Amino acid sequence: MTTLKEILLKDGIVNEAPIDTFQTINPKEINSDSQFMLPIRLMEKHDRSTISTRIIKATEFFKNKLNIGKTPVKVNVISLTKDDGEIRYDFNINSHVINISSNVNEDRQIRALAHELTHLQQIVSGRLDYNNKKWLGKSYVGVDYKIQPWESEARTSAAELWVEFNRSVRDGKIKL
Repeated sequence: MTTLKEILLKDGIVNEAPIDTFQTINPKEINSDSQFMLPIRLMEKHDRSTISTRIIKATEFFKNKLNIGKTPVKVNVISLTKDDGEIRYDFNINSHVINISSNVNEDRQIRALAHELTHLQQIVSGRLDYNNKKWLGKSYVGVDYKIQPWESEARTSAAELWVEFNRSVRDGKIKL
């Protein structure tokens, strides 16, 4: 079986030592202890080249636009039950991890990716202390998710980045 890394190397999408790691994982293979030990595998329902290339190109594009191009992040496409995406820090791999739902269409996946990468930019810049629900030093514990300032910014940013990414693909500035 050909791994995703082999496909991406062959197509010139990543080099031998990529900063970012991308996985599409069959949710049946995930348990809390082994999620990060799994080999890279693609779910059968996805087109190997299109979804992977699009997510990788979008990640690269969004990170550059958000000025976090050198910040390592692991992106997984997995089955999520609640949201289209989520971000967390994994101390075992010393990296932020973004999980994007495999249960939504590709456009929603890419918009969720932009949303979560905006949160990464907020965290890296020191504006957001996600664990303590603080924005610019002010506590927002108990404040409804929909009106938290970092969520408002991430929703706006994701919509703008998604439009700009698709425009760049359409205009041929980004090759898929």
